Amino acid sequence: IMNPAFPVAEYERARGILPFWKFSMFYKGKFIRPAGLVYDSFDAAACKIPRLWEKPPANYLVYVGHDFGSANPAAMFYAQDPATGLFYAYHEYLPGQGRSTYEHVQEFKRITTGNTVISRVGGNQTTEDEIRQGYTAHGWHIQAPKWKHVEKQIENVYALNKLNKVKVFDDLHSYLDEKMGFSYVLDDRYEPTDKYENEQNYHLLAAERYLLSDFAPETAVPSGGVKVRRLGDRR
Repeated sequence: IMNPAFPVAEYERARGILPFWKFSMFYKGKFIRPAGLVYDSFDAAACKIPRLWEKPPANYLVYVGHDFGSANPAAMFYAQDPATGLFYAYHEYLPGQGRSTYEHVQEFKRITTGNTVISRVGGNQTTEDEIRQGYTAHGWHIQAPKWKHVEKQIENVYALNKLNKVKVFDDLHSYLDEKMGFSYVLDDRYEPTDKYENEQNYHLLAAERYLLSDFAPETAVPSGGVKVRRLGDRR
């Protein structure tokens, strides 16, 4: 309303009908976490960081999460510092439709050239084995996620975020948009329910949870048994 062309009546109307967080964000320019945000444990101030490198250092361990689908295939690339155990989300892959499995694999190999890929995880645990086999046939083995249920996958990622163990380069705009927009459905009183709002549209977050749910949040050790050194671990 500092803009004389903006109607005060519209401002007051919005104040009267919108949730406090939404009115504050859209009409007052103040960031307040939306009600029902699934990953409210993600601290952008601490974990959204400027890009440190285009490709991870050669000694970093690389992990890739995948979400399948011909229309909206997605992948998230993470590098783990072996000295600290911290993960760095460094590349998002959301090419849209039109690429074949072979073309996806060639791009994945290009992105990870020079790095050791420890594991690739993705897809529904029980119904997408055929798709995983198709990637394996082209030289990019993808394993099923450890956990079947979305809730458990999200729980593990939530915990990693709570412990600030996942740093995200601030130029991963699509991923960050998904992270800050993925919410629970709100009821008539704007209280969160146990249902996700348009969960099927968050492809990068699906790729992330398939992969990162495989890690024990307290130690960031993958279930496959690959041990990574933590800060202060001299072994």
